Amino acid sequence: MVRLEDLTKGKQVQGIQQIREEMERAEARRLQPHFIASFFLEAFTQLGGTLRQREPQCYQISHVPAVIRNRGQSDGDCLVVGKDCEMS
Repeated sequence: MVRLEDLTKGKQVQGIQQIREEMERAEARRLQPHFIASFFLEAFTQLGGTLRQREPQCYQISHVPAVIRNRGQSDGDCLVVGKDCEMS
């Protein structure tokens, strides 16, 4: 005879394993260059920046919005970003 407690334990273990697998997949995606690049491109354009792709994985930034240019100055950081630049 199968006890309800035994069935519940099996489902809990299965649920925990599923959560662990999902967390591992999320961790792997978070560190992949594709996800980093897509995050940057989306955030940069939402802040008003303009860029164009010159070749695969190489972009020319034609406008860096003031909110980004001025960030380093307001926080006292040493990072200085010009009005335009190239990244690859």
